[in-house]
Amino acid sequence: MTQVSIVIPMYNEERYLPRCIDSLLKQSFSDFELIFTDDGSKDNSVNIVKNYMKKYPKIKIFKQNHKGLGAARNLGAKHSSGKIMLMIDSDMVFDKDYVANLIRPIQDGKVIGTSHGTELVANKENLWARSWSLNRIPNPPKYCGQFRAILTNKFFEAGGLDNSKGYFTDVLPKAGLAKVIKNAVCYHNNPETLKEAFKHSIWVGSSFFKKKEELPIYLKNYKYHLLSGLLIFFLILAFFFYYKPFSMLFLPLILVIAIFLGLESFALKRLIKEKDLAYLFSIPLLYIIRFSGYFIGFTKEFFKHINKR
Repeated sequence: MTQVSIVIPMYNEERYLPRCIDSLLKQSFSDFELIFTDDGSKDNSVNIVKNYMKKYPKIKIFKQNHKGLGAARNLGAKHSSGKIMLMIDSDMVFDKDYVANLIRPIQDGKVIGTSHGTELVANKENLWARSWSLNRIPNPPKYCGQFRAILTNKFFEAGGLDNSKGYFTDVLPKAGLAKVIKNAVCYHNNPETLKEAFKHSIWVGSSFFKKKEELPIYLKNYKYHLLSGLLIFFLILAFFFYYKPFSMLFLPLILVIAIFLGLESFALKRLIKEKDLAYLFSIPLLYIIRFSGYFIGFTKEFFKHINKR
């Protein structure tokens, strides 16, 4: 019996698949199968995997129409034969000991599941990618809700993933919490253009509506930056009122400028740490794009809900 089944959903990931697969084939732990589940890709993703399959019999692929991340993971789980199942992404690259470190506490019988504790940026040569984040989990907690590895039978006992939650699909409430493993290191490819960032943010925004309890948690992380932007907005507004007649046409422009200046604290923090002047422009602009995408995604999902009633 295979010890580990690594389930990897993919949707138009031809840019990242070769590096992802190569890093998995070089793992120090080798008793695993790779199960790719194609979620209706329209690019060359399927052919890339099939080319690897000719040389590596441990690689398998299954297809479905575009149904979403959770459905793709559930499909892969149905075809898993391993005692332990890993749930990773096709745009990730992995340290050679990633699998070994992630599954060790499960093999020792200490926990039923784990999650990685260090996720860095794979495409940090791209300005927008590194402006998105360089370390997505800078101070990992001891436990989290997202499982990256879990006993396969416990995955099914928990009912699998709820595909309706969108971005927040990767949670198994009935399974409890996953132990975070700090030395399980992976690299994630962040959006490389503002268009990619905007599309991703719309998806996340729609997911906030589907799982509303996540929204206050997210807003809490940005409360000081949002408040500083609001303060700057009122200061600029007061300036316009005091020195010349105010036109409502200026309101959107003032708001954007205020948010931009309010978000400069993100940029200054990263600038001090990494000495990259481009952050003064890229980080505030990127966050405006992200906040706009979240708002649009949430609003679209809200009106969908209203129309169904």
